[in-house]
Amino acid sequence: MDGASSLHKFFKLTLPGLSPILFYTFVVNIIQAFQAFGQVKILTQGGPGESTNLLVYSIYRDAFFNYRFGSAAAQSVVLFAIIIILTLIMFRVEKKGVKY
Repeated sequence: MDGASSLHKFFKLTLPGLSPILFYTFVVNIIQAFQAFGQVKILTQGGPGESTNLLVYSIYRDAFFNYRFGSAAAQSVVLFAIIIILTLIMFRVEKKGVKY
């Protein structure tokens, strides 16, 4: 690393060392974004004209207000599949990332 610029040191030394932590943070934040329920329920309850309606809040309304438990269960399975697929994609990308 003698004679390397600070930008070169960052991309070749610092960033690869931080990539497992960044990967974990990214995965957890993606999963949390799909499961944001409290903010929508408390602040907007689906918003004006369904503009802030999320999949989790739609599942909640279908199950407990409209009594369509089958539809809510199907939406839950779709949400689970989306989260699993995104997580697997991120794990595959991470394996290609850092080589120690």
